[in-house]
Amino acid sequence: MRGISLGWADNAIWRVITVGILVVRALLATAAAAETVPFPPHLCEYVHCPTGADTDKEDEVEPIRRLGETISVDAAKPDRHIEDRYFPIMRRFPNVESCLDSSNPAAQLLTDAKMKWRELSSEPAAYVCLFRLFDAMRNSTLAAQWLSDNGFSDVRDLPGDQERRMIYSDSTHTAGEVRVVSAYWPTSKNGRLYGSVLSAFFESLVSLGIELHAVFDRDGNVLWIEIGSNPRFPK
Repeated sequence: MRGISLGWADNAIWRVITVGILVVRALLATAAAAETVPFPPHLCEYVHCPTGADTDKEDEVEPIRRLGETISVDAAKPDRHIEDRYFPIMRRFPNVESCLDSSNPAAQLLTDAKMKWRELSSEPAAYVCLFRLFDAMRNSTLAAQWLSDNGFSDVRDLPGDQERRMIYSDSTHTAGEVRVVSAYWPTSKNGRLYGSVLSAFFESLVSLGIELHAVFDRDGNVLWIEIGSNPRFPK
């Protein structure tokens, strides 16, 4: 009886080990499959989703533009200030897909997509992701629609020469050749837009809201974005 019970126990142990190995293999296979679909497939018609032949490009960091000049992490001799301010964020959010909330199943167009605001810890992070979204849209009208649909107020889409508050700094374009989408985020009403809870609290002590200006060229490319505060105590 003792020998029989020991044999039965040995078989049970091996069965448990075998089942455990199969479960681990299944989990690893599931994880590997999930990594090949970094964004909901139904959005791939509107934004680039790396698949198949694009696997070698998944880690590529798409450039941004600031004051009309291209900023790339592959630059041979980058400006040290630009490198410190933007490169880590550009690597964390290498493309528009990485900036958007993939848990929103209702999104069918970029205008329906939701930004990962809570993961954007600073103004440069907001700059990078807003640039990626608007540059993917390639249309100032769509950008204005997205801002209106996402809680921004006073949204305008005007020719550059009619936007008097715009600080124009790009020498390669005249004001009449661009369009400027402007909007306002009232933090006192809507709460923080980006940044940590602590930084947003201190910001609220001196600011009423956030002003946003996105500058598009005639082809819909984003030249740069301005993000500033509306001071609570103007000078």
